[in-house]
Amino acid sequence: NGAVALSEALKINSTLITLNLSCNTIKENGAVALSEALKMNSTLTTLNLRGNTIKENGAVALSEALKINSTLTTLDLSGYTIKENGAEALKTNSTLTTLNLRGYTIRENGAVVLSELFKINSTIR
Repeated sequence: NGAVALSEALKINSTLITLNLSCNTIKENGAVALSEALKMNSTLTTLNLRGNTIKENGAVALSEALKINSTLTTLDLSGYTIKENGAEALKTNSTLTTLNLRGYTIRENGAVVLSELFKINSTIR
């Protein structure tokens, strides 16, 4: 999978600040690999994952990475489904300033957690 190979490079990259992976059919294993890279990468500020086929485990992995990553300021997750776990992780991230959830399906308690997110996280505009 291309996302897995790219993730290995992201772990050691020290110059890339913007990565647009929209509509690349990234699946769960690619999202998990990207999540591991996000935990280690210290330069990426913008990530666009719009329109991929990331399922729940991949979304949870991304959420966990957002708890650790301290450089990402812009994240595009438009077109996904958000559940409680994913929204919960966004509450703890303090570096995101722009979050695109256009076309996002909000399920279960995700809406409640998102409302809490905007009360707690003062960086997202």
